[in-house]
Amino acid sequence: KSSRFGRIVNGGSAAWTGTCNIAGGAGAAISNQAGAVFDVQSDRDVYYDGGGTPVIAFYNAGTFRKSGGSGRTTFGSACGFYNAGTVEVQAGTLYLAGGGTGTGRFESVASNATVTFGTGITLGNGATLAGPGAFRFTNGTVTISGATPGVVAETNTSLYLDSGEVAGGRLTCNGAFNWTAGNLTAALTIAPTGSLAIG
Repeated sequence: KSSRFGRIVNGGSAAWTGTCNIAGGAGAAISNQAGAVFDVQSDRDVYYDGGGTPVIAFYNAGTFRKSGGSGRTTFGSACGFYNAGTVEVQAGTLYLAGGGTGTGRFESVASNATVTFGTGITLGNGATLAGPGAFRFTNGTVTISGATPGVVAETNTSLYLDSGEVAGGRLTCNGAFNWTAGNLTAALTIAPTGSLAIG
């Protein structure tokens, strides 16, 4: 089942529970404001269900958290995710498949948690990847924006490029970068604390 939305502004706390997906048409948007928390407690999806230009947006200036579910929460095709705050994945996988931008912080908090960046995502200058879980680049082009500092992956991170392309500016990896397939046309810097595995 699904619930359809138009425009939502969260200035406090929001919890997404149960078995309900979220669907929206053209112009639908959720804004999670600075200081607010939007907590996903299950494995549900956001998707476009028709009507006008297929664009849905989630704007995060606060904390977007996935605290429950061992599976995947997906922002699907044409569902852009724009992170200027903090994304915390404590459980399961957050798959950003609908484009958008990230200039804030992405944390894969638990060792079994994953953030997957899909096609159309641009990680902006100063964006940070942190945490002992996994960060995956897959299915299309993920663009890195900026050269100084570019995008920085902290010391305890594990990054995986297994399909698609990472393109654009500088990605500095202080953790582990694992390249098994796909194209790497961004400027990758492996820091003294980092490592690169190819193949």
